[in-house]
Amino acid sequence: MGARWLSTHHPGEDWRWFERPDHFAVERIVDQFPTPGGGRAEVQFLRRPLSAVFAAIREVDLWVDELVEPMPLASCEESHPEAWRSLTTAPRFLYLRLLKRW
Repeated sequence: MGARWLSTHHPGEDWRWFERPDHFAVERIVDQFPTPGGGRAEVQFLRRPLSAVFAAIREVDLWVDELVEPMPLASCEESHPEAWRSLTTAPRFLYLRLLKRW
């Protein structure tokens, strides 16, 4: 089995982004993302603490080979300065490269 990638909201910050009172709560969250046509797309996800994310990875016999906190492209600073400042100072997502345990 090759590497698998997992993308998720950043568990260390999403409770702040969504103004939730408890970092350790597991709950369904609804988010809105802008679409290229100027509309909004609704995305639902299960918010959970980082320890729960890693427990789920271990439960299916995988391990984290790489962890990335992605940053916006430099070109976004000019076109979307407010979003760029926000995303370069408070992490929004995590990318995890997962491998099967041997």
